[in-house]
Amino acid sequence: MYKIAVAGTGYVGLVAGVCFAEVGHYEYFVSIGSSAIIRYIGFC
Repeated sequence: MYKIAVAGTGYVGLVAGVCFAEVGHYEYFVSIGSSAIIRYIGFC
């Protein structure tokens, strides 16, 4: 398993990060705005 940092949680960054997390990697999301991350956390 890898630790992956995703810079930018727009349409591409958030989807890519979630896909990596699905296969078991640890994810760190970094973004200027936190609204997308809050929506993702609320979805889980």
